[in-house]
Amino acid sequence: MEETDRPMSPLTKVVFWFVAANALVGAVSLIVFPADTARLFFWEINPPINAALFGALYLGGAAVVALVTYRGRWEPARFLIPVLVSAGALITVTTLLHLDRFSPGPRFVYWLVIYIGATPAGPALLRTARAFRGSEVDGQPAAYPSYPYPRRRGGCCTGRARNSRLDLARAGRGAVALAHYPAGRSATAKLHAQGVVA
Repeated sequence: MEETDRPMSPLTKVVFWFVAANALVGAVSLIVFPADTARLFFWEINPPINAALFGALYLGGAAVVALVTYRGRWEPARFLIPVLVSAGALITVTTLLHLDRFSPGPRFVYWLVIYIGATPAGPALLRTARAFRGSEVDGQPAAYPSYPYPRRRGGCCTGRARNSRLDLARAGRGAVALAHYPAGRSATAKLHAQGVVA
C-alpha cells in the first residue's frame, strides 16, 4: 500500500502559496477594474464583462489552491500537479500564437516565466513530494496510511486496525505506530509481551 497521506513538503507549500497569491492578485484586478485591463493586466480584454468572468475563474483557482495548501496534506493537493502542468503548457502555446496581443515589457516577461515555468515545475514538485516523509518519531519516519483506521466507541481500535498496528510494530516501527495510532490496552500489552516496545 503506497503511503500518500503525508504532509506537503515545504517547497510544495511555497510554490502553491505563490500560485494562490498570483491568482488572487489577477482576480482582484480583473473583477474590480474590468475596464482597465490595458493598464493593469497582461493584455487588454474587451468587453469588460469578459475580464470580470476571467477574474472569477482566477478567484476560484486561488481559493482551491489556498485551501489545499492550508490543509497541508499531500493527498488532496496532488491533483493540482497535472492541472498546473497542462494549464502552463496550453497557456504557453496560446501566448506564442498571439504574441501581437501582448505589450513588450516586464509584465510580459513575468507572464512567460510563470507559465513556461509551470510545465517543468510540476514534475519537480511531484518528485519532491514523493521524497518528503514528514515528521519523525524517535528517529523513524512517521507512518501516514492512505486510508483512515476504523475505530469503535470508547477509543479502542477494531480488530483489523489493531492487527495492522501490530504488523507495523513488528516491522520495527512500533514507536511510530503507537505514537500515531494509540491502541487499546490489549494491543499495547501484546506489543510489550513480544518485546517490540519497552
